[in-house]
Amino acid sequence: MSLMSPIYTAVNSLLSRLSEGRAAALDKLDANISTRAPASTAVSTANATNSRLANLDNLDAAMTSRAAASDYTPARAAKLDQLDAAISSRMAGIKGIQRGTVTIASNQTSGTATITSVDTAKTELRHLGATGVVTGESGFRNRIALTNATTITATRASSNADTVTVGWELTEYT
Repeated sequence: MSLMSPIYTAVNSLLSRLSEGRAAALDKLDANISTRAPASTAVSTANATNSRLANLDNLDAAMTSRAAASDYTPARAAKLDQLDAAISSRMAGIKGIQRGTVTIASNQTSGTATITSVDTAKTELRHLGATGVVTGESGFRNRIALTNATTITATRASSNADTVTVGWELTEYT
């Protein structure tokens, strides 16, 4: 056995793995560093924690760890096609959004807020919570309703000496 035999074997092994794609990538090794991403985009050791790096091991997990093939229906596939649509296309169905509060004064069971007129058949009203110091649960339990095209009414189970402010958000669709 010659002294060159192990070197010859290693070179042949390397050459057998050198595809056109790898050769093209090797040609780029002498490109200017300025063609790379700026240093400000580099991952720092503060962000690249051991637990985050361990998650990288899951990137090549077997596809069997994903949803079953029966979960991939034509209807779901059609929704996936929409993932790259502009966000503005999602807003096309919204005519307007209004937000505010209704105050239920002390010793009262309801309060109202006046809003810009909406089409009640195309409007959704959401309760955003309430604030106030209330004695007794029934004085704080409240709900809201779109009374008509220009009024939101907040009500509570019973009147007491405490004031409650109820937050709301209203979305009108086209």
